[in-house]
Amino acid sequence: RQRPNYFAALLAVALVLGCQTWTADAAGDQFEAAELSARELARRIATTPQDLIVFDIREPAEIAISRLQGSVPVAPTTAREAFLAVHGKTVKGKDIVFYCAIGLRSAGFANNLLDDLNRQGAKTVYVLKDGIVGWSNADLPLVDDLGATTFVHPFDPSVINFMVHPERARTTPR
Repeated sequence: RQRPNYFAALLAVALVLGCQTWTADAAGDQFEAAELSARELARRIATTPQDLIVFDIREPAEIAISRLQGSVPVAPTTAREAFLAVHGKTVKGKDIVFYCAIGLRSAGFANNLLDDLNRQGAKTVYVLKDGIVGWSNADLPLVDDLGATTFVHPFDPSVINFMVHPERARTTPR
C-alpha cells in the first residue's frame, strides 16, 4: 500500500477547520519544534523513559479511544499560562514530546510554548511526526482504559484516508 501523504492531510484539516499554527513571535522569527519519528520515540520510551515527558494534545473523546502509555493528557484549548502553571517545573532537563492525531494541533501547541519551555530548562521540544496516526501506522503499542488496543480516533473523517489500517479508526470507546 502506498504511504499516505500526511502533508496533504494536514493541509486539508487546517483548511476545513480554519486552523492556524503559531510559528512566529512578535519580531517575526520562526520557531519550530523538532519532529520525532514514531520509531525513535518508541526507542526512547523503551530505553530512557525518565528523560521524557510525552503530552497528548487531544480531546478527552479522542484519548478515550487510545493513547501512548504514560502520556500526559492536555486539552488542546489549554492556555499557555495554565499549561506552564501545571507543567512548567516538570520539564527541566527533559525532552518534551507533544502529539495529537496527525500533528497539526500538537505542532501549534509546541511552537506556542517553545520559548517558555526552553526557559524552564527543557532539553529539546519535539512533535511526534504524523501524530498518533503515524504511531498506529508504524504498528506501535497503544492503550485505552481496558489495556492494549489498536484503535485510533481519527479526529476528522478525512484523516482515515491517511491511515495504513483504516479499520482501526474508531470514535467510540470499546
